[in-house]
Amino acid sequence: MKTDKQPKTEAGDRKPLVLVVDDPYRALRSLARLISPDRFETIWVPDEQQGLKVLKEASNRVRVVVIDLKSSAMGAGGFFHQSRNQIPDAAFLITSPLGP
Repeated sequence: MKTDKQPKTEAGDRKPLVLVVDDPYRALRSLARLISPDRFETIWVPDEQQGLKVLKEASNRVRVVVIDLKSSAMGAGGFFHQSRNQIPDAAFLITSPLGP
């Protein structure tokens, strides 16, 4: 039996995705605890290359992308431009570390 708690997507009954791209230090990994598991599935990947792979496989489900500005050599800007073409309607949150 289907409930209203799990929104339907183009991929059927699967939940929309929040993609978190963060380096191996996982500063953003705890963010997944703040995202409602009733509404979204959260996927954490350690770099932009793996993030692009997720986008290729599940672009119709990705609704939010969170990325650390300093996450890897590609940088959030490069990832943003590449992924924006695949998921033009997704929301992007680009974070930056505090301090010098």
